[in-house]
Amino acid sequence: MGRCVVDSLQTFDTLARSRPMRTTRRSRSALLASLLFATACVAVRELSARERGDPVEVRHARTLERRAARVPTDSLARLYMVALDAPEEQGGALLDAVSCQRLRLDWAYGRGPARIAVARMTDSLFATPALRERWEQAQGRWPIAGGVDFSCVRGLVPAPDSLSE
Repeated sequence: MGRCVVDSLQTFDTLARSRPMRTTRRSRSALLASLLFATACVAVRELSARERGDPVEVRHARTLERRAARVPTDSLARLYMVALDAPEEQGGALLDAVSCQRLRLDWAYGRGPARIAVARMTDSLFATPALRERWEQAQGRWPIAGGVDFSCVRGLVPAPDSLSE
């Protein structure tokens, strides 16, 4: 399990023990944001000994790595940095913007490469404990998401998720 998934699950565990989940909207929004962050954390799996000898598996792993390296995550990183100090009133708009940008990356570059790139970006962006703490506080200010508006991907051609295409 990746380091960021463990951090997100520990954040949820801390929230669940500190207060009943029904008490505040912030608890629910922190839960949602932790789970959203955990789903972004996808570690590149290690190839087994059998797969390392298989040229098709090696080619697929290298192709996935190349695609992930080309995913531009700088706009998403800027949104995350803005969210660190944003007031509670802007939480809903920021959550929508982050969700939309993540959907656009998934749509344009494929789910696997985009999630690997976002996981790497968040690992480097929140490398220090102080930044992780600020990020957890920011998540507490966000409302509960009602869903993603798919109009933000209008006009984009979806990337194939299969590496054989």
